[in-house]
Amino acid sequence: LEGHRSLVQSVALSRDGQRLASGSYDNTIKIWDSTSGQCLETLEGTPQWPSEYVLGSGR
Repeated sequence: LEGHRSLVQSVALSRDGQRLASGSYDNTIKIWDSTSGQCLETLEGTPQWPSEYVLGSGR
């Protein structure tokens, strides 16, 4: 997984294993497809150094 401009601080995997979220010191959280490694979404302007988050099922 490449795309953050700084070190990744934390990673979370969705319960179904389909999505991965990575939080970085660049104040972004990226949502990834865990199979393809493709970045699906970038959340910018997140609190400095996001360290805890939860991935919902999307339902």
